[in-house]
Amino acid sequence: MDQATKLRERVQTNQEISNARVIAITSGKGGVGKTTLSVNIALELARRGKKVVVFDADFGLANVEVMLGIRPQYNLLDLIHNNKSMTEIITQGPEGIGFISAGSDDFQNILVMFHVNTVLSHAVGTCGDLFDCLAFHRHGS
Repeated sequence: MDQATKLRERVQTNQEISNARVIAITSGKGGVGKTTLSVNIALELARRGKKVVVFDADFGLANVEVMLGIRPQYNLLDLIHNNKSMTEIITQGPEGIGFISAGSDDFQNILVMFHVNTVLSHAVGTCGDLFDCLAFHRHGS
């Protein structure tokens, strides 16, 4: 049994279709404003009455938590290694937005063990009933 077995089981049992809108902001280049855009879209949607969570999938940098000035109690590592649920790793931010931090730890071992898509599918399945919009922020192609 590898470390991602429990996460895969959770994903398989949580395959319901979500009504949440997913917005992905990605680029192969750093420093182009992905974090700024992600946070500002989330804040504006929250001001318009939407429940929003930002999934900072920029592994190793944790730019959303830096921009918001909030250090989360839990991050994606806790979901994978410490048996926390997706809702437990959501940190509350300004204007009522939530965010999930990938954390600033070394993710190389985790990325080898399982696919980012597994985590993203789990996030959509779990958070889709709680939020109107999920904004994914990721660096890379």
